[in-house]
Amino acid sequence: MLDQYGDKVPDDLVYLPDPVFLSEDEVNAVIAAPWYETRGHLAASFSAMGGLGFEDTSARAPVTKVENWQKAYSVADGFYHA
Repeated sequence: MLDQYGDKVPDDLVYLPDPVFLSEDEVNAVIAAPWYETRGHLAASFSAMGGLGFEDTSARAPVTKVENWQKAYSVADGFYHA
């Protein structure tokens, strides 16, 4: 599958894990991974996040790449933004 730029989307996309249950290092690994949006949910490569994440998205709708400048995480809110 290709993203909106024609680049290959990783085959191991999973939804971003809930940051409430992650250590600071794990949250940083999630933020560092390339993000994609599918069906209104944020996803990233399971391997790029160091084995974090859940729910296989292989049967997913079209995928949109989220640019680094669009990615954010708020400790106060406790979730990711894009």
